[in-house]
Amino acid sequence: PKRKRRFLVAALELIARDDRAQLPDADRMLADALTQGLSRRDVVTARFHLAYVRAQLGRFAEAAAVLADVPAGDRGREVVYLDL
Repeated sequence: PKRKRRFLVAALELIARDDRAQLPDADRMLADALTQGLSRRDVVTARFHLAYVRAQLGRFAEAAAVLADVPAGDRGREVVYLDL
């Protein structure tokens, strides 16, 4: 399980650094994380952060598409806000 989360954890660390130049790397890592067989909770986390990164990069349509894949039951307050 820890190996499956490595891209997700690395991407979250890049995002936390708040360095805009590293957002493309975080985007790539989050996209890779979604192919690693993450748990349902981790998939929702990865999708939310991928949408956030893409919105920060000005790729709003792609961000909206990522959020559209989050099941209604998993749409927390943060997801709904970002989707606005």
